[in-house]
Amino acid sequence: MTTGEAERALQEARAELAAARELEEKALAAFEASKLDPKAEATREAHDRKLGAELLRGRAEAVVRLAEERLQESRAREAEAARVARYREAQSLKATAEKRLAEYPAAALIIQDILASVGAADAAIAAANADLPAGAVPLEHPEQLVRGLPGEAEVVLSKTVKPGRWVYVGPHDHLGDVAPELISKIEHTTRNGKSYGKDYGRIPMDRSRLEFAEVARTPDRVVTAYLPARPAYRPESLANTVALPGLLPGTADIWAPAGLSGWGGMPLGQDGPEVAAQAAALREAAAAPPSDPRPPRQQDTRVEVVKAAQLPAPADAESAA
Repeated sequence: MTTGEAERALQEARAELAAARELEEKALAAFEASKLDPKAEATREAHDRKLGAELLRGRAEAVVRLAEERLQESRAREAEAARVARYREAQSLKATAEKRLAEYPAAALIIQDILASVGAADAAIAAANADLPAGAVPLEHPEQLVRGLPGEAEVVLSKTVKPGRWVYVGPHDHLGDVAPELISKIEHTTRNGKSYGKDYGRIPMDRSRLEFAEVARTPDRVVTAYLPARPAYRPESLANTVALPGLLPGTADIWAPAGLSGWGGMPLGQDGPEVAAQAAALREAAAAPPSDPRPPRQQDTRVEVVKAAQLPAPADAESAA
């Protein structure tokens, strides 16, 4: 029986118990009322019905208890089945991990060879680029070519010319822009013939008082939408970032970071000889037998204080002796 089936059986049993209890209450009430009936037969019949209802209620309670036990057993079985499934899955993953761990040294040595190859190429490329043959172009370093990104020049998306505006200046600058219908009324010369120029002038404010407001034209503006240039991306050298410890305790590292940081601005390939030397040193260290990496154990002393109540009585000590 599944947990779902057991739960449904328990619900049905509880419903039957509730009905049996309701029937018992009605039978009990009828029995109490029958005691006032002058006919003794009526009381006996009511008493029999009450006993029958009590029996049904007792049977329903037993069925509920049995259903509850079966539900608990079903839940326990399913919980145990889930634990067994998790355990077996863990066993399977454990076996897979152990198998893959055994593959680690060979895979790590392949990576070591890759890093050594890159270091050797970097050293050779740096030497060749420092003294190029006639007409030869500099060689790119492998990591910059494979893992880096080239620089990107600025890209102009659009250019828009924004014409200048006529605005009030001087004491009237609070008036802001000159209304479009007043632009044609701008005077570029004074009464005595002085020229303001094409980008400066005045507007009559009150001719009766010869009051003028000075105006000026703001410069034209060129609005350019563009994508800014981006420098080339220079990756951090793998030889300087990868760490591959040995598999077993006390075995030499298969690879430890070596070389100079690629972010320091040094020429690419400068760390090639150092990377090659690191690879040779690690290959030599790998031939050494493994040693226990833990510090040696040293003798120590531990003192424990025992309460007086726990000490044996003198008589007991003498008898023990």
